[in-house]
Amino acid sequence: MALATHGLLAKAAAGAAAAFGAVGTGLAIRSSQDEGTHRSLTFWYHCLPVYLEYRAVQFRNRDAGARGWNLPAWTGIPLDDSEADRAYGALHDKHAKPIRDLVLKMRGFYFKNAQLLSTRDDFVPSQYLEWCKETQDAAPCEMAPGEARAIAEKALAEKLGLSSSSSESSSSSKDSAIFASWDETPVGVASIGTVHAARLSDSLGGHEVCVKVQAPGIERRFRADIKTCIDFCRLAMPQHAPPLEEIERQFLTEFDYEAEAANLAETRANLLPKWRDKIDVPVPYENLCTKEVLVMSRLPGTKLVDGVRERFSLIAKARGLDPAEMERKQTDAVKSGSLIKKDVDADARATKRANFFLALSDTLVRKPRFYLRRAFGTRSRSYESERSEPESANLKETETETETESEKNFSPSPRLVNIGETLRTLLDVHAEEIFVHGAFNGDPHPGNVLLMPCGRLGLIDYGQVKRVDMATRRNYAKLVLAILAEDKKEIARLCQSSAPEGFGGDSRNKDEDVAYRLAMFWNDRDTPDVTLGLNLQEFLDEMERRDPVIRAPKDMVMIARVSMLLRGMANAFNVRLRVAEAWRPHAAALLAETDPDYYLLPRSAKNHRGKSS
Repeated sequence: MALATHGLLAKAAAGAAAAFGAVGTGLAIRSSQDEGTHRSLTFWYHCLPVYLEYRAVQFRNRDAGARGWNLPAWTGIPLDDSEADRAYGALHDKHAKPIRDLVLKMRGFYFKNAQLLSTRDDFVPSQYLEWCKETQDAAPCEMAPGEARAIAEKALAEKLGLSSSSSESSSSSKDSAIFASWDETPVGVASIGTVHAARLSDSLGGHEVCVKVQAPGIERRFRADIKTCIDFCRLAMPQHAPPLEEIERQFLTEFDYEAEAANLAETRANLLPKWRDKIDVPVPYENLCTKEVLVMSRLPGTKLVDGVRERFSLIAKARGLDPAEMERKQTDAVKSGSLIKKDVDADARATKRANFFLALSDTLVRKPRFYLRRAFGTRSRSYESERSEPESANLKETETETETESEKNFSPSPRLVNIGETLRTLLDVHAEEIFVHGAFNGDPHPGNVLLMPCGRLGLIDYGQVKRVDMATRRNYAKLVLAILAEDKKEIARLCQSSAPEGFGGDSRNKDEDVAYRLAMFWNDRDTPDVTLGLNLQEFLDEMERRDPVIRAPKDMVMIARVSMLLRGMANAFNVRLRVAEAWRPHAAALLAETDPDYYLLPRSAKNHRGKSS
């Protein structure tokens, strides 16, 4: 039986490869003329064998036993957990680099997925995670030098009705009727285009702007890639196909930059009246936007992760420490579990304490020492090192400042970025987008958050704005409270009831425990008590085995994606995040206004509504 089973597995792999080969032969001629077919064949050719190798290890370690196949050890088929870990490690070492090269070569939707995975240090193997993180701000450019400017010039000239002679400019031109200047080095490279710093011509106001330009043909490639991924999921991981179909619908809205300009304007109107002291959103120049070109105001700052790392480095240097060594030690401590994760509020309090002691050290030690040395005319290597510290607000010294001038004023220590407060702001802002306005950014990955010099957060890239009606917002508020109450029956009802009473999902067995665990996983946390101690793929496979998905709760998918991305961002900073807990007050406030008799609504929220009315 065991040998037969092993043979069946080998035959399945061989059969899949043979089937793919037959189909590939039939499509070979077509692929030479059709880019989408060629990309699909490339994906299947490289990824199917990799997938089968991983599934073979999982079968030998868990699946065979789960199916009641007690294979004797002498067959060499079963693997215990330690053996499976070694086998998985060998596969990670073998395939991480080839998969990286494939992603960087194909780009498109595959690159977008790598960006999503880059936030999940707890799920993604280190061999893959290392290069996935590079995709946040090191995307390969889809366009040749000068191509982005040429596209922008042509599109805007047509929209403004300018003659071709007055608008055309080569990549080496210094100015034109549209742009007085253009930085050819992108300030950002996304999966579908590039963003360039520029200055509008005087006739258009002379403003400093950012120009987002869509790469030619990228929409066609994205559509082909998503279809390929959905087909692969239907064959290999059917539980992923229904939510991916909803994500496909939302992703395809990202290719209309005029719609994104409208999204930016709407988001500014929704958020800035309340949040302008903590966030900013670019101003779109809607008269200068087309489907492929978006012109918007330029927000100063660096990507959040880069800004945190830069500040950390400055503090390390100010104390005579090696920043790289400090970061390595912290990373090792996180991996070993010796550095315990804090929740958002605890992290915010810890950072406030750390910054207080930095300020206290300045007042009691560094500042007196600075003035004593200055008064007595003494210098030392450490003193010169201190004076090379940047101003905390600017994070760098003015290059033209002379040594003598720099010694006139004391420079305070740089302060730590308060990650807890930053995450709290992001949680509250996205909660307001979802529960209050029903229009939210479905792609809040770390690369779309800037740390501005003034201390505010710059929120960029609103191409994937999802809109949900009041019934969906109310249902999601109920889901948040049901998750916190661990009310499995109510969670299952919300996920599997048709609109407007639920999210419209469906499954074969209507298993309440499966609905509960999946809702917790996607919308709140992915701790071992939820995932049964399994890794990501094993957990989702186990849920699919217990209760196969027929239809995804589509109106919940993009909100759940926001939850996953925010948790991934928190995880990157070693912060533990329960999104449902963070969104409890927002959910309760909405229900107090729209469904005050809901049985899970806290009494305090009902009383608050009564007093306010």
